[in-house]
Amino acid sequence: MPAPTAPLPRILFLISHVGAINPPSPLAVQVSDVVETYAGQARIEVADCRFVDILAFAEQAEREGRADIFICAGATGAFLKRKLSTGVVLMQLSGHDILYALHKAHETLGRVAVAQYDQPLVELDYIRSLWGVDISQGTYKTLEDARTLLARFERQGYSVIIGSSIVTQIAGEFGLTGILSTSPVAITRAIDEALATLSATRAETEKRVWINTTLRHLTQGVVAIDSTGVVQAANPAVARVLETPLTNWMGQDIDALAPALNLKTLLAADADPQTKVVQQGATTVLASLYPMRDDANQLVGAVAVCQDAVSVEGANRQLRINTKRSEHRSHYQLDQIIGSSHVLRSQIALAHRYAQTDATVLILGESGTGKELFAQGIHSASARAIGPFVAINCASLPESLLESELFGYEDGAFTGAKRGGKPGLIEQAHRGTLFLDEIGDMPLSLQTRLLRVLQEREVVRLGSMQPTPVNLRVIAATHRDLSAEIRRGNFREDLYYRLNILKLRLPALRERREDLRDLAIHILSSILLRDGLHLDPNSTVDQLMPMLNRHTWPGNVRELGNVMERAALLFGDDQTLWSSIDLESTLLDTGDAAPNILTTTVAPSLESETLATAIERNQGNLTRAAQSLGISRTTLWRRLKAARSES
Repeated sequence: MPAPTAPLPRILFLISHVGAINPPSPLAVQVSDVVETYAGQARIEVADCRFVDILAFAEQAEREGRADIFICAGATGAFLKRKLSTGVVLMQLSGHDILYALHKAHETLGRVAVAQYDQPLVELDYIRSLWGVDISQGTYKTLEDARTLLARFERQGYSVIIGSSIVTQIAGEFGLTGILSTSPVAITRAIDEALATLSATRAETEKRVWINTTLRHLTQGVVAIDSTGVVQAANPAVARVLETPLTNWMGQDIDALAPALNLKTLLAADADPQTKVVQQGATTVLASLYPMRDDANQLVGAVAVCQDAVSVEGANRQLRINTKRSEHRSHYQLDQIIGSSHVLRSQIALAHRYAQTDATVLILGESGTGKELFAQGIHSASARAIGPFVAINCASLPESLLESELFGYEDGAFTGAKRGGKPGLIEQAHRGTLFLDEIGDMPLSLQTRLLRVLQEREVVRLGSMQPTPVNLRVIAATHRDLSAEIRRGNFREDLYYRLNILKLRLPALRERREDLRDLAIHILSSILLRDGLHLDPNSTVDQLMPMLNRHTWPGNVRELGNVMERAALLFGDDQTLWSSIDLESTLLDTGDAAPNILTTTVAPSLESETLATAIERNQGNLTRAAQSLGISRTTLWRRLKAARSES
């Protein structure tokens, strides 16, 4: 559908007369001839009118919408300009117009005078000296001035008067010959000026509409002031944020409306942009203040962008949530898996082959063996690599939340449901991979729904009857013995066979001890780089290897990571303190028994310092501090108490 065309501009050309006249007047005829050349560019109306009636005529034309702009000459134009809200273009005379009129006056063989509104024509002096003719000129501002001027010209013996339509009429009253000073060039010039003025006005109006519409729909409050601090623009949001009705803003002093913003100080100090938190009444406001400069870099005003601090915090939280949801991407490749043991390499080789298919994969292995690492690697090596990788831990959420997270819900599906509903993780995994970690901990009721998804490749949101088709691959993982769980009635046998198409069994760390050194060096190097420490990871791990080889590693690679984190935390850049500690009991979690600290004067203080450092790094959170040390919260409390009592 073609865009609607803008209506043609409407111009009303007013020609005023002293008394009644039979239209069209000579000037009206002259204007009409020029108007024909503007067909298709503007709608131009020409009107003859008595001077005493012209204001009423123009005001009625305004009310009826007949004119976007008026064109008028001389005193009449100046008079209307003061009275009308619509723009008025004055028809200005030039030397060319006088030459045009003199050419017509030459046929009269009389002495010529020019009556000009307001200002004399400088060009007339050059014409007079160039041609050597006797031409006089005078100026007027009112009708009475014009009559007085023409009476003087008559006494001085001038018989031909050049001037406006009104001047030529007055000349007739004195028995003088009146010649219009208006040429087709002057008429054309006036129409062009009117069109240019309308074009500029329309562009300015459109710009103001764009600005106002933009401001009106912004959630941020915006107020702009001029160089004196008077409000020039404000949107509804700023009135809400600063708790002041918008009707009170325009044209008011900003300090009276919002003294806390202190915008006028920004102007007075010619300061740089700044952001500050201010208290406006009961509202805490985050305000960003910007000075405004013109093309000459002169300060002409300032703008304040204001937000309710509570809204900012809410938006920040939502942004973090959305960012988290958008992180449905795999970050690891199969080639990044550390280890050269045969038992590990055989599973990596299988994973590469599985990546070439779209079949469901079941990954079995103890906690900490890298099940999600393998799942991400399979996704990254598959044809679905450009699609999302969506992971969820089935053991980490209660059943009600797990159901809504997996399957999504419709608007109003339950109390507290988000307006508009929400797609579940299954839908978000469309064209990608859904990784179900700890599938053995999924409630039976959800196992039934998941089985339907795997069979039908469609998902039904909570509160909906309409299925949504999904194209995804499922990778599941568990540390449980699913066969035993089936016998206990905790896992559906049909779901097990649906999942157990391709299988990976990840070895425990104790089953691939030849990988232990490489893993420890890799993990420790990453920790040292992150924390800016300068231990030599190779020599450090080599000194720890006898102890590491004796350990059974029930927590597998995850536990090894904790041990390396603890080693970096305990010793930092100083390996000389190692001899003061029983490393095996300090670095390795060998049970809930208190650590066997050697009876040296430095040992209790070192233990206390280590624990305190862990607590400080975790901002006083004892649970996280204990996790970083690889011990339980209870053990942390016991060691803190023991260290304090011994010191």
